[in-house]
Amino acid sequence: MNCRGLTELIVLNIGLGPGVIGPELFTVLVLMALLTTAMTSPALTRIRKGIDEDLEREPAGIGQDEPVLEIARTR
Repeated sequence: MNCRGLTELIVLNIGLGPGVIGPELFTVLVLMALLTTAMTSPALTRIRKGIDEDLEREPAGIGQDEPVLEIARTR
């Protein structure tokens, strides 16, 4: 669990105690926190792969005589 998700769960528990939010809303928000936390890593991995693929493609319209900027990747 990341810091944002853990903080959200703490705040939800604090809100549930005195009755600021009801049990139904609490359940929905906890599920949302868990789902978005679980989705974060796979989503960022897919986004990174897309960016890496875009960087590997040769830009359209650049001829053989024109210099091409090389971008170094570190892993």
